Amino acid sequence: MPSMNLKNPFHARGQKRFGSPQKLARNLILVLGIFYAGMMVISWEAHGHVTDALVPIMKDLIPFSLSHYDYKYDYKAFHTPSEFKQDEEEEDNLNFFPIMDDYTVDFNNRQKKCPITVVYIHPNFPNLKKGSPSLFALESIAALLPKACIVIQTSSCSFESRIPNVDQMHLSTIHTIYKQSFSSVEVVMQDMMEVGRVRMSFLNHTKYNLPACDDFSHFSRALMNVEYWRDEFVARDSDKILMLQDGLSSSSSAKNDIHTRRPAAVFCHSFDLEKLRKFAFIATPLEQNGNIFRGVDHCKFLKDKWQKSTTTSSSSSWLANIQKSCLSGVAPMSFQGGFSYHSRNAMIRAIETCPHHQWSGMDQGKGKDRNCVWKEDDDGLYFSTVFAAMGGINLPTGAEASFFSVREMWPEDALTNYGGPFFKFNRQVLASESTCIFEGAAVSVKGRKVKHTVPITFDLQWTTGESAGDMQAALLSPDVLQQCPFAKYVL
Repeated sequence: MPSMNLKNPFHARGQKRFGSPQKLARNLILVLGIFYAGMMVISWEAHGHVTDALVPIMKDLIPFSLSHYDYKYDYKAFHTPSEFKQDEEEEDNLNFFPIMDDYTVDFNNRQKKCPITVVYIHPNFPNLKKGSPSLFALESIAALLPKACIVIQTSSCSFESRIPNVDQMHLSTIHTIYKQSFSSVEVVMQDMMEVGRVRMSFLNHTKYNLPACDDFSHFSRALMNVEYWRDEFVARDSDKILMLQDGLSSSSSAKNDIHTRRPAAVFCHSFDLEKLRKFAFIATPLEQNGNIFRGVDHCKFLKDKWQKSTTTSSSSSWLANIQKSCLSGVAPMSFQGGFSYHSRNAMIRAIETCPHHQWSGMDQGKGKDRNCVWKEDDDGLYFSTVFAAMGGINLPTGAEASFFSVREMWPEDALTNYGGPFFKFNRQVLASESTCIFEGAAVSVKGRKVKHTVPITFDLQWTTGESAGDMQAALLSPDVLQQCPFAKYVL
């Protein structure tokens, strides 16, 4: 059979129109080059002509040496007490101690307003022994936020077994409480107590519908109560609140091992407060691949959450605001346990806009005609969802929130999950606003080295299993420990 030489008319026509494959490839490379150059110009313009990101250095992150002999001694003594001789009780030289509902008079005379108020919540704080991980978590705050005011919110019944007449709050009782707390905490926290930057308050568990005097589980009930944000703070306290919820578990095992169990979170390094002031609320962002999302994206998740959790007169405007918020990269953030950042005024506004049907602390009779009522109980996503639905509230993107707090989703993962700057130098700019070094720590994950960003805080409430082991190993890696020096004392 004779061979047939058939020509493809479409091939010939394509070559005539577009040129040879080589020419087509050159044109494609040129177009892509122009596209990426344009993207670089847009990114450069968007970030104020920044071509070189200001990378924080270690003295920006850790303002002074934290290799205190006291830390190492207390840590070792706590873990191997039989090897250490108990020191004789020191003479009481504590002449300055706070009244229970305010800072010391001397401090109030020197400083009109706290730049930020740190709230440390632990129902069994009085029972913690020197060297316990939770007290090192508290020390991480004192060491890295030296100008903050600190409020320790605990339970009165924790003192009752050892201190008589605690309800009467006689001066001698207050002094005893202060002395006991002073002797337990670490060195920098002691310094802050001496200068009057620390006060202590006993939460009314009945007022905030908590299970018991020394059981602060379901603490979201207190945070969803408008009276908490009004009554638990004094005139000197800031509107900006950094909160650490620790030791809240109600289980008997959790109460028995309060001295040894790791805290809910640890503070890693300093940050520029002015960069966070623009936000109303920041907490640990949720990973989209987690079980809670059940395969849907974060936009649908938040809208479904709103419809399931609220009773509203009309949902269209609320849902439109949520859609706008999540499309801008805002992530669902959980405030149950660990660190969170709040504007008190914004918290009050959220509660008044969509109060919980039972825990709001507001007159339920006046709420019959409200446009929105929240009906889900003990919900760590309450503020994240309500703020998104309100619209006009400045919330961080998932990437920005991950620079504040990491549980199992590192900032690099958050950028993949929720989007963010395309080019690395723009990502470094974003990280540097939180005083973080983008991809500044080499860690081992499943046998391979990867680069991650050390956040301002680590949320230590990992799930059990392989991910928990990976996170613990990562936090104990040399690069992470250099940028998060207290991690070794809390794990």
